[in-house]
Amino acid sequence: MKLMKRLGAVAMAVGVASSMSYGQALPAGVAAPLPSWSPNLPSFAGTLHYSLSAFETVQEGFYGGSGSSWYTSTGFSGNVGYSSTSERFPFSMLYAGGVYFPDSSSPGQQGATTFQDIVLSQTILAGRWMLNVSDSLSYLPESPTTGLSGVAGVGDIGSFPVSGPSIGPAGGVLTNTGSRIGNSLSGGASRQLTGATSLSANGSWGVLHFLDDNGGIDSTQVSGEVGVNHRLDARDSVGANGVYSSYTYGGVLGDFHSYGVNATFQRSLSRSLSASVSAGPAWIAGSTLQSSVIFSGTANLTYTRKYGNFALGYNHGVNAGSGVQPGAVSDNIYLSASHSFTQEWLGSASTGYSHTDGLQLIQAVNYPTGSISTFFGGLQVTRMLSRRFSAYASYTAQQQSFSQSLAGQNAFNGVGQTFGIGISYTPQSTQLGQF
Repeated sequence: MKLMKRLGAVAMAVGVASSMSYGQALPAGVAAPLPSWSPNLPSFAGTLHYSLSAFETVQEGFYGGSGSSWYTSTGFSGNVGYSSTSERFPFSMLYAGGVYFPDSSSPGQQGATTFQDIVLSQTILAGRWMLNVSDSLSYLPESPTTGLSGVAGVGDIGSFPVSGPSIGPAGGVLTNTGSRIGNSLSGGASRQLTGATSLSANGSWGVLHFLDDNGGIDSTQVSGEVGVNHRLDARDSVGANGVYSSYTYGGVLGDFHSYGVNATFQRSLSRSLSASVSAGPAWIAGSTLQSSVIFSGTANLTYTRKYGNFALGYNHGVNAGSGVQPGAVSDNIYLSASHSFTQEWLGSASTGYSHTDGLQLIQAVNYPTGSISTFFGGLQVTRMLSRRFSAYASYTAQQQSFSQSLAGQNAFNGVGQTFGIGISYTPQSTQLGQF
């Protein structure tokens, strides 16, 4: 149970470091304990957290729609989080992975099935400059939903997900089972001009690749952004940025691009509560679709205390289509929360809703598009058994429906649910020194 809090802190460090890629204003940097430096050897000082779990899941409604058949799986998973103590070169790593074995009656998967997620983030602070590079890589047997790994029932609800249904190249729309690789690489630089004003430039590359035949539409996204941020006072900041993105589909479906401008505002409502909004017009054009202008925007509210956290977010914008359509515009709402009721009991929840509309293609392109509505949610209760062991029970549900025109696509249709139970081993954190 304690590991969830620790991994959440590492996830927040990874998210802050990589947020430069999305034009969010960054803090000047939080001071960390300064390690002892060697003139010849690099410092690897930091804190390492990890846990190992064994779990059992029972699923219904997957592998082609809702129904009365139930399938069980037995598996093992592990989570690892590392954050360095370097003040000038902070580094964070977050990993979630495992293997499970579906029963022989499962029609969707046979034999051992693995899932892997890893996020790496390196920041360099040098005078008025802040440089960052981060990479998020996932290998999943199905669309990500809740939890750190995105796989239902493995016991990691309560941490920030590596990628969820509305986050990352592997998300957006729930597809049927089928292995896929999602990778998002980003880098950015920020220059402090004055004590209150900074300039930033960021770039990112993302790819979604399906490994199975007819698994989905492979896509690649490349984006760039420049922006300016200004702190009005101790609590408020404003900014503006320009964004350009291109989307390609291996030459099969052509490509398109979007560009836009946004105004941003951030406010610290208290030491625990903060809010941010971003909005502006976006222009969409391409060789295979009708040009259009949309209004894009995001809004986020976060609350963090010692015994719990809460996050609420909304975004509206264009994306690559999540492997189901060649480009789409989506509305996404998500909510996550966790709370320690006592030293022994922890409750966690995560839910989201997404409505996706395919971009309007020209008549010469004979490819189906339509609307998709997606809901997912998960609950988990964790009980500390001893200083090293804990047990959990979880429930995850997902529901998706789509236009008749998309009936031939690899999109999940119906209702699915997963029950999971497991036991976890969490040793004490390890302090790493110099090598």
